[in-house]
Amino acid sequence: MAVAVVVCSIFSSHNISSCYLCRVFSVKQMLKSVADPAQITLIFKALKPLVYRLMTNTNAAEHVIETCVGNHPVEFRKYLLDEIVKHFVSISKDRHGCNSVQQCVTLAQGETRDCLISAVLWNLLFLAQDEYGHHVVAWLLQTGLPHVSDVIFEQFKGSFVLLYMRRFSHNVVKLLIQNLSREKLEEVKEESNEGPHGIPLLAYIYRLMEDM
Repeated sequence: MAVAVVVCSIFSSHNISSCYLCRVFSVKQMLKSVADPAQITLIFKALKPLVYRLMTNTNAAEHVIETCVGNHPVEFRKYLLDEIVKHFVSISKDRHGCNSVQQCVTLAQGETRDCLISAVLWNLLFLAQDEYGHHVVAWLLQTGLPHVSDVIFEQFKGSFVLLYMRRFSHNVVKLLIQNLSREKLEEVKEESNEGPHGIPLLAYIYRLMEDM
């Protein structure tokens, strides 16, 4: 139980100080070597209440979460996954948390990965317009997962012009429509024709269609 005791003692303090953080990489290495189910359970339970602060910390403490998500069976990952999903919007809208989320999705597999992707898709409109959250949506689009662009397209319907006009969601809309079929581009074009604010988006769509 030695490894679990060490990890739990390190993370038992709610004061994430520089001294505390200097041990993060040692903890990361220990987590990679743990095999005993009882130890893993203790570690994950100790980390659970600190998920948000770890994933949004500037000093690489999020690597501990990434190691857990990527390296351990789903029955243990669920302790942290529930917390990540619970605080998903707040983590994704954080300067450092948005990167942690992307890395977690990259490392995750199967049900864990699906759950994290679903959390992005459930909160699309909030994240797409956020200073840091839009990076998560844009990154997910760039993964090329076929169902992702379809879901985003459906959720953006009726809001394409507004989202294109806004600073952060502008790039997300551009990424999305660059890979749309001509049929779907026609739908966005029709929406853009409904008022003067749609002119910039309309011009961009025409440029895309010329290159098809």
